[in-house]
Amino acid sequence: MPKKNPPIPGTPGSGTPTLAEPTEPTDPLPPKPDQRAPALGTATGQPVEGPDTARGQQGEHLTTAQGARLYDTDHSLKAGTRGPTLLQDHHLREKITHFDHERIPERVVHARGAAAHGVFRGYGAAEPISKAAFLGKDVETPVFVRFSTVLGSRGSADAVRDTRGFATKFYTGEGTFDLVGNNIPVFFIQDGIKFPDVIHAAKPHPDREIPQAQSAHDTFWDFVSLHTEATAHTLWNMSDRGIPRSYRMMEGFGVNTFRMVNAAGESSLVKFHWKPKLGVHSLVWEEAQIVNGMDPDYHRRDLADAIESGAYPEWELGIQAFPDTPDQTFEGIDLLDPTKMVPEELAPVQPIGLMTLDANPTNFFAETEQVALHPGHLVPGIDVTDDPLLQARLFSYLDTQISRLGGPNFGQIPINRPQAEVNDMLRDGMHQTGVHPGVAPYRPNSLDAGCPFLAGADAAFVEVPVQMPESTKLRAAPASFDDHFSQARLFYASLSPVEQAHVAEAYTFELGKCYEQVIKERALEVVANIDPGLCEQVAAGLGLPAPAPTVAYDVAPTPSPALSQVGAEWPLDGRIIGIVADDESDLSEVADAVEMIGKNGMVPLVIGPHGGELGSGKGAVPVSRTFLTMRSVEFDAILVAAPASDPRLHVLLMEAFRHCKAIGGWAAGRGLLEAAGIPAEAPGIVIADEASELFDGITALMKSHRVWERQV
Repeated sequence: MPKKNPPIPGTPGSGTPTLAEPTEPTDPLPPKPDQRAPALGTATGQPVEGPDTARGQQGEHLTTAQGARLYDTDHSLKAGTRGPTLLQDHHLREKITHFDHERIPERVVHARGAAAHGVFRGYGAAEPISKAAFLGKDVETPVFVRFSTVLGSRGSADAVRDTRGFATKFYTGEGTFDLVGNNIPVFFIQDGIKFPDVIHAAKPHPDREIPQAQSAHDTFWDFVSLHTEATAHTLWNMSDRGIPRSYRMMEGFGVNTFRMVNAAGESSLVKFHWKPKLGVHSLVWEEAQIVNGMDPDYHRRDLADAIESGAYPEWELGIQAFPDTPDQTFEGIDLLDPTKMVPEELAPVQPIGLMTLDANPTNFFAETEQVALHPGHLVPGIDVTDDPLLQARLFSYLDTQISRLGGPNFGQIPINRPQAEVNDMLRDGMHQTGVHPGVAPYRPNSLDAGCPFLAGADAAFVEVPVQMPESTKLRAAPASFDDHFSQARLFYASLSPVEQAHVAEAYTFELGKCYEQVIKERALEVVANIDPGLCEQVAAGLGLPAPAPTVAYDVAPTPSPALSQVGAEWPLDGRIIGIVADDESDLSEVADAVEMIGKNGMVPLVIGPHGGELGSGKGAVPVSRTFLTMRSVEFDAILVAAPASDPRLHVLLMEAFRHCKAIGGWAAGRGLLEAAGIPAEAPGIVIADEASELFDGITALMKSHRVWERQV
């Protein structure tokens, strides 16, 4: 029996097209097996029975928006074949008018995103500190997760150096809970009133609208060098965390401190963490630059393809829990300061549930673009704190949804509809899809029999009754917010040498793109307070003297191993291995390699000199990429089974080598490695006589993500 490639993700639709245009009417095709639409339900949370396609287009024939069948949609109604178009053409007006209004305002930040459906299963471990029902043992809750970049427009690239959004909507039986966070645990600002400033500084310059989706420009560095509370977040952005390998390999953080309340009414302070099962991994800088030109949709495609191929991404939700003391600090760290994190060695992350993303959206606009998340969407057992950034977010998110989605009824859009009963007494407004009975949308009333009634405290969301100290109204921050450098020093000291080298390169690149010399000098003064050695490296790259630190610290920071991405091993689910072969290769061994990779949960892509198949007959091997359509950044490892001397393969291998990826060669492929200048004795190179002998060595290397010894 011939061995064939496992299914390669990326099928455009659920049907198989024909060469000629179809002539027989059919109903609209269903979604692909990997896709799922929002749950069927009314605007008020009532489940509705029906097919998954109930909200999609219906019927075999083209109609107007009002359901009248059409016989032609290629020609406007004209006065004769060469005459002017007639005003009475209602179909033309409807079609063009709708097209002219297809777009809605993009998000001011987090405009470019990707999303997926999934399920969250509670472990029950949170029950001692939270009465939230969805955290109970084995309770399963549908979720919708949107990942995003912050700075770029909808049309920008995925693999830019930027913070990433990690926003999760839990459709719980007690109402919708939104956990809206980032892939970085600290933020640029301590008070939400500064948010317009940091975004205005980081966005493209207003006169030329460049540069797009990046921070390597004068206005950003002007702001963060003057606004030193941004130092820790800026350093995280300059680290490998700023260019993730994949959304599947990205940590998530709630950033702000929240409260949890248990059934006895006792409160704790918590910070939320998402821990990816695949580990935290990043691109290297050159790889990111290639990706953004070769495939600007790299992260979107990676997420969708992994789900389609059955490599479902998983994260554990964890919390760091702290006593809810009057000063709201822990080990000297102010928990209300969003520019601070608590090292996991001081407060371990306790896993409280598992999230699995197992379905792609059916329609990007209807779901990914229209999903509306808000940190004020809370459920009993979870409450907010007085974090001044969180307080502003509670206003801003609601305000922006009303602007983007055309009015206050955005919660009735299918992707936003709660999967709990809704009886809110809110009425009318733009896009009201509920048809509410009754005559008394107010309380108290007798005309609607007093409905709706208030719930008892045990079943309702009740704000924690926090004792407020006597205070004076003023615009100021507490003294504990004044430390702007200790967290940056901690993060940098916790990185491995190779990660620290990447930080130095990132600062040197970003500041090297600035025009004004004084901004570079001022930024170096900030870097000196992080680490003098780092400052010296960056200053040397800029051709400037390294300034001395202006802040003195008596004690060196204690490294936090949890902050480094290097040094452990992780699962390989969904990893992509490229196999270079040609018609002269031993195709039976190529087929064996393809089968072995697929059976181990990874994706094999055969790279050939042409499309179609290599060889013929029963032993033919399908080609997934050609020498023209491939590029090294798509692959986590490369296997070579061909002696081909095409110069494009030399580029493929040298890039993979520079990017510290595992490379293997067998049989005739060894000659190609030599021709490309890949030394057989270099770290991460596996040479064998047969493909089966390569597999264990290559996968062992891949578990560490990259062969960092090459850079060290």
